[in-house]
Amino acid sequence: MIKKNRLVFSFFILIFFILSINTLRDLSFSYPTEYGVYTTEIQDEYHTLVLGTRELLGEKNQINRVGSFSRLTVKLLSPVGVLYMNNNLGGEHHVTLDNQHDYSGYSYLNRNFVKAQNILQDPNIQNYRLGILFARNALFITVLISISYILFVRGRKLSSVFILIAILTSASFNIASPILYTDFSNLLILCLFFLIFLTESLNPITKNLLAIFFAAALISNGLSNIIFLPLIFTIFKVKKLKYLAIYLICFIGIFYLLNINELRDPINYLDSQLWNLYHYQTGHYLIEPVGISILMKILRFGFPWVGSFVLLIFFKFIDKEDKKLFVFLCITQILILLSSSQLRFFVERNYAGLIVLGIFITSLTIKGLEKNIKTNILNYQKLVFIVFIVFALFPFFRDDNFNYRIENSLADIGCENTLAINTSKSEINIDKTDYIKVEITETVEAPEYFKTLEELVQPYDCLIVSDVFESKNISTFVAPQIFNLGNRTDKFLLFYK
Repeated sequence: MIKKNRLVFSFFILIFFILSINTLRDLSFSYPTEYGVYTTEIQDEYHTLVLGTRELLGEKNQINRVGSFSRLTVKLLSPVGVLYMNNNLGGEHHVTLDNQHDYSGYSYLNRNFVKAQNILQDPNIQNYRLGILFARNALFITVLISISYILFVRGRKLSSVFILIAILTSASFNIASPILYTDFSNLLILCLFFLIFLTESLNPITKNLLAIFFAAALISNGLSNIIFLPLIFTIFKVKKLKYLAIYLICFIGIFYLLNINELRDPINYLDSQLWNLYHYQTGHYLIEPVGISILMKILRFGFPWVGSFVLLIFFKFIDKEDKKLFVFLCITQILILLSSSQLRFFVERNYAGLIVLGIFITSLTIKGLEKNIKTNILNYQKLVFIVFIVFALFPFFRDDNFNYRIENSLADIGCENTLAINTSKSEINIDKTDYIKVEITETVEAPEYFKTLEELVQPYDCLIVSDVFESKNISTFVAPQIFNLGNRTDKFLLFYK
């Protein structure tokens, strides 16, 4: 039995590493750039990535329309972002002049990262952002893998497969995972809650404290998240009323610590949070009709999970320990749909939490039905392993060629003469383009070498730089000083004058 459990554990570790590689690949396809993808969404990251970094560097923040938890996530994961940025940072301390000994790391961010537009323009800021995104998404995958593993070892193999695949293929994950904003933070907190709900080995006090933390974190992410609190407190159990006061003090303390910067000006904090509610109830330049129109948009975006509350008809099959949570999940879904029907504009990623609640409902339904269905296939572990492996490896067989983005951007910019560095016509074939390989094959003096690189690229209107190690002195140091960053894919950076 121990040997079998070790095999299962090793298998899930393997799935984790495969899925982590997948998420890194997916993020490398979605760099936000002027002529690329996620250009408009970057303005929202001002409230999370930019302000979170500036707070970390010692600045006070008076803009609190977005709650603190997502900024806290940025701060905690920023070392990963800085490490990734530094690893890909070009230059040399004899050519960085005034910043000879503090060019990289947080010093670089302090000088160059002050507004959302920097994310579109600076390859180094993009690398910093990518490192944080990857760490956050890998943490999310760890939580999902843990949920799936717990269900698997309890013999609920169908629900184990379902919840992992359903969440990672859902519209909520796909639309929120490439952005550093509150929607994904909500998903992370809700999945952490579901993991704790399924973990039987934790004692009641630990579960109570975690429930309090999740509640404080959700409210810190936005006051509208109060609607999730009844779900969170399904894991909260107090036998004696006198302990409630202690837990209430703990909640206030945790909430204060999470919002210590924001609560320095509580009126500003409350006013900013309430403005968001006003904002959604009145429109966003476009004012949409309330009622069926909004509900249909939600349904099209989140089908079928936004309608999972209808699974209430299977209530009698739900495991006894899951019934309370199951009912609260269904009620919360209904309440979110009713309240959303009165909003005046529709933003897809705002309903990421609604979709995940639907997946939880469906997962608990499958979990309950599995207990009542006795077939050989449910015990056929090899088949389940095959499903996991096929799902995890499928992205590696996709034809993810985004060279057309570079080609389209070149046409939009209207370059007359282009230099392609460390690539070839077989990789990307562009008219009126010179191809050259740049690499250090013998010892060179840094000032002279960088002067040569500047003279090499200066005569051209546009550069296509292959995103490889030998290119980083051009792509992250020389080119940004002379050119603008137009587009970026997993393989190339496009610069233009």
